[in-house]
Amino acid sequence: MGYASTRGHSGIDGALFVPEGWFQDSERCRKVGIPPEMVHRTKPQLALEMLESALDGGVPARWVVGDEVYGSDGKLRRALERRGQA
Repeated sequence: MGYASTRGHSGIDGALFVPEGWFQDSERCRKVGIPPEMVHRTKPQLALEMLESALDGGVPARWVVGDEVYGSDGKLRRALERRGQA
């Protein structure tokens, strides 16, 4: 996740997206260090977790932008709308 202002821009958070199919192969997950308790999360789910963490932590944001993967996710949009976040 990136943050931009008139003073510049920076990456402020990130999360590893793991394709859903990987979770069907426990040996593959073990080899790459994915904890057994980890479950698949979509890119919009990961984005919402990062956004909520940043906003709850006081990061100021006039608006949030994302591509069609995020913009077409109703749950993500509704969560931001509930917060009054443009």
